Amino acid sequence: KTQAPCVICAGASASGAGFGADGVEAAVPTVAVVSVEPSLSNYALLLRHAAENGWHDEGFLPLQAALGAERGQAELAVTGDFAIDEVATLLWKETDNREKQPVEVITLRDVVAEAQRAFPGLGGFGRRIFLLKLDIEGLEPAVLRSLAAPGSPEVKFVSFEYASNVWQEGLAQIIQDLYAAGYFCFLMTSEQLFPVSGPFWSNLYEMPMWSNIFCGREG
Repeated sequence: KTQAPCVICAGASASGAGFGADGVEAAVPTVAVVSVEPSLSNYALLLRHAAENGWHDEGFLPLQAALGAERGQAELAVTGDFAIDEVATLLWKETDNREKQPVEVITLRDVVAEAQRAFPGLGGFGRRIFLLKLDIEGLEPAVLRSLAAPGSPEVKFVSFEYASNVWQEGLAQIIQDLYAAGYFCFLMTSEQLFPVSGPFWSNLYEMPMWSNIFCGREG
């Protein structure tokens, strides 16, 4: 059995065995890649890329929803004239005049349940997430803290974007909370990884407006 059964991409720009176009029985995926995308235009583009590149034959599952710490309904602020809307957010202000799209908010438990339904071949390994990649315009802290909640799926690695212009808090506290939950984190650069957890933390790491963090959990 693979040790990397589920990869989830949130803010990402068939069931059981089946048969391909040539009538040959298709293999049941043992690794699933789930993309959670709330924007309707981004989701349509995601589906187009999936169709063009045959992703659906390789354990790919797209979900048109927003990822959060709790289930519910919300409104997504979108920019309609962007080819790829990288700034769509649920954390819009009252003065935000962008179009609002209703969207379902789902949790990691929901995502894992959808992956298990779509790909029964994952078995018990389907409850584990090998890599969780987040770029969700300010909701990262809530989702990251949900990793320590009772009943939350086991997540081995996490990658997320810190954006000081949309986050409603600084980076320091979430790094501390992840460290307390057993995750050791690194600041990602083009050349190397810089440790930022525990005794390695420095307030200098909060200075850039945007940065990317990679975290791993032992065991």
